[in-house]
Amino acid sequence: MFAILNSEPRLIVVDGVEMQLRRPTVGDLAEALHVNTTAPEDANAHLLLKHLQTRNGSPVFATLEHARTCPLKLALRVVPMIEELYAEGRD
Repeated sequence: MFAILNSEPRLIVVDGVEMQLRRPTVGDLAEALHVNTTAPEDANAHLLLKHLQTRNGSPVFATLEHARTCPLKLALRVVPMIEELYAEGRD
């Protein structure tokens, strides 16, 4: 099956904590492009806000301001994983 059609969240474990990444929709892609164009300094926080979830599917961050406070160690591990989801189905 095509990866792009997979809407199930991707399960991840970071430092022993189970989380999940919500896969992007076409709307998410459009929104990410807008953020990258108008406020590139918020691009990583935006990705964390939109896609990082607890194991039960609740968002980890409630606002963009909250996502900006994400510990660097976590962001450096998770943001590339989220970016991979945007690349699914390209080939």
